[in-house]
Amino acid sequence: MKAAFKYFLLYWLFVIIGAMIFALPAIGVSELAGKSVADSYRDPWFFSVLFLGIDLVPLLFFWLLKYTRFDFKFNYDFGSSFSTRELYIWAGVGAIGCLFFDVVFGNYVTFPDWDTEGLEMLGDMASNPIGLLSICLLGPLVEETVFRGAIERRLLEKPWNPWYAIVISAIFFAVAHGNFSQGVTAMVIGCFLGWVYYRTRNIWPCVLIHALNNTTACAIGWALTGTKYEEATEFPHAVCIIMLVASIIMVYLAVKMIDQMTKDRTLIPAPVEVPPLPVEATLQPEGISVPDFQPTGITEVTDTPLGTPIDDDSIIE
Repeated sequence: MKAAFKYFLLYWLFVIIGAMIFALPAIGVSELAGKSVADSYRDPWFFSVLFLGIDLVPLLFFWLLKYTRFDFKFNYDFGSSFSTRELYIWAGVGAIGCLFFDVVFGNYVTFPDWDTEGLEMLGDMASNPIGLLSICLLGPLVEETVFRGAIERRLLEKPWNPWYAIVISAIFFAVAHGNFSQGVTAMVIGCFLGWVYYRTRNIWPCVLIHALNNTTACAIGWALTGTKYEEATEFPHAVCIIMLVASIIMVYLAVKMIDQMTKDRTLIPAPVEVPPLPVEATLQPEGISVPDFQPTGITEVTDTPLGTPIDDDSIIE
C-alpha cells in the first residue's frame, strides 16, 4: 500500500513539474492565438499546451525510472484459443458501454459551476490538435501507465483479494481527475479498466479502452459545438433509458467474453539469465586425478605374417 501512495504522490509531483516547464510555452502559444497574458488561463490553446506537459513529464519519468512494465508483450499465456484482436474488440465494446453510463450520469446530476466550467474547457481543448492529442492519446497512455501499470500492479502482488487492488487503483484514478463529475464516472470505468488489467496483466487493452472512451466523448463534443454543458446533457428520458440498458448489456458482454478468453491463463515466467561459468571452472580441479584406464586380460599382440596360424593361447590368458 505504501508503494501505491508513493507512486500516486510521484505522479502529482511530475504533473506539477510538467505544468511548470510548459507554462511559459503555453502562454506563448496563447498569445499567438490572440490572447493576452491575463486572459491566457481561459484560452483552450493555453490549457492544451499545459496538459501536454502534464502528460509527457510523468510518462517520461515513470518509464525511465521503471516504475511500470512498459512493454508490448503479454505476461500471460492464454492458450491457443486466445485472440488478441477479439480481446481488443470486446475491450472497445466495454469502453462504449462505460461512455453511455457517463452520458446518463451527466444527464441527471447537477454539477457545481466551477466543475461545469472545467468540463467546458476540456471540450474546447478538443477543438485544436494539441488538445486532441493530449485528451485522446497521451492522457490515456500516462494514466494507464501510472494507475494500472504501476499502482495496481504493485497492489496485485499483495496476498489479498484482487478486487482490493482494482478498487483502490480506481479510487486513485478518480481522485486524480480533480472534479466530482469526472471522478464518479472515472471510478466506474476505473474498475472496469482495473479488472481488464487484472485479467491480462497488460496496459495496452486498458489504453485502448481509455483512448476510445475519450475519443468518443470528443466526437460527441464536436457534434454539440457551441452548446453549453447543461444543454448538451439534456437528453429525453427514453433516450437515457435506452443508453443505460445498452451500457449494462455492453459491459456485461465485454466482461463475459474477456473472462472466457483469459480463463486458461498461465503466468509466463520471466527469463532467468544464467551467467556463463568461468574458464577455470570448466577445467579439471586441482588435487583430483582421473585414473588411467588399464584393460586387464589382454597381453602383448605380436605382428604375425599373413597366413601364419595364430595360437589363441598366446593372445588371451
